[in-house]
Amino acid sequence: MYLEKNSLYIFLLIYLSVLIISCGGEGDLTENDNLNNVVIFDTTKYNISDSDIDLDSLEGIIKDDPLFNMVYIETEDFIRGDTNLPSEALAEQLNKVSFSYNFYIDKTEIPQWYYYVITKKMPPSFFIYTEQNWFLPVGKLSFYDAVLFCNERSKYYGLDTVYSYTAINEDGSLKDLNADFSKSGFALPTEAEWEFVAQKAWDGYDDSYIFAGEPLTGTLPKKVEELQPDKLGLYNLFGNMMEITWSIYDEYEYTYYLNPDLKNLEIKEDTKIVGRGGNWGTVKSQINPAWRFALVPTSRELSYGIRCVIRDFKEDIYKEIVNPEVESEDSSSEDTNIDEHVSDSTSTIINDSTNIMPEDSVNLPDTTTIDDTTSIIDSLETDSTIYIDSAYVDSFSVLPIDASNLF
Repeated sequence: MYLEKNSLYIFLLIYLSVLIISCGGEGDLTENDNLNNVVIFDTTKYNISDSDIDLDSLEGIIKDDPLFNMVYIETEDFIRGDTNLPSEALAEQLNKVSFSYNFYIDKTEIPQWYYYVITKKMPPSFFIYTEQNWFLPVGKLSFYDAVLFCNERSKYYGLDTVYSYTAINEDGSLKDLNADFSKSGFALPTEAEWEFVAQKAWDGYDDSYIFAGEPLTGTLPKKVEELQPDKLGLYNLFGNMMEITWSIYDEYEYTYYLNPDLKNLEIKEDTKIVGRGGNWGTVKSQINPAWRFALVPTSRELSYGIRCVIRDFKEDIYKEIVNPEVESEDSSSEDTNIDEHVSDSTSTIINDSTNIMPEDSVNLPDTTTIDDTTSIIDSLETDSTIYIDSAYVDSFSVLPIDASNLF
């Protein structure tokens, strides 16, 4: 009898051990697991709304197309900022911005399935969302995580990475982070690039293409193509995920910028990074093209997402900027957006790494509003000063680059 009882206990113990092992397999993840170290995931073992998604098929669609789901943006001079916003928006100082390049920008915020295919790591937001859906935008990313994703995406397509660093610190920051904008790979948008696109896309607050607003409408972002696209064909540019940029949150110092923030960022202990667009919990008054949000670079908030760019530099304009005394043979009277500012003499270029604005620069009147775009541009046509960061000029030693020949 004693042996029979012991045999029964042993049998039950073995059975329970086998049961526990079978339930604790590789696909059984929880929020507490280190998701970034997980490569294999079986969606059929969970109640996931899009469990029939075929990630292999999706990878087959994107693997040979680095410009997959991107929109080409042709740039022009524009006025950044909005004096109608309160001071907390940090956007009341209007400034004219010119670009010497066009760029591609993602049509949507990066969805979780795309993040997985590119990195072979689970999206850090996947189990944090109340709904496990591959088509929700990836969240819970810091500024540094976004930089790393850009590099991973570049390597996936065989493009040169824009960003370099020497180590990943314990807090997730990147030691000796540098950016080389002569490289052909993916990058975070500067806030100037983001606002240029946003102004073009903005058509007033409309809940057909904007999710956030008053009253608050939910605890999740919308799927990346769930709402209607805006006028440029982009999705969720406003009020879905807080989109991380390559810009430091600070007051605008100058009235005229050429290619702002195409430089290495000096990130200190108290530095904040600019977030744009607001997230699904942002109030309606802050949903607009100009409002600027301050993000801690190492913070991984669920609502922080990414939208990448690839820059397409214009050879003729680049040569004008670097060698303003040499006129481009291809220039015409119609191409006056930037050339007319740099064609008078070499003294028109201010290459000032000390961030001191020359005394003869033109300041915008305090009473100017965003509706006066034409008059502002006209008033600045006589300005003989262009601000270019020295880091910008130094970083383009191998330019010009024609992105149309890269793919």
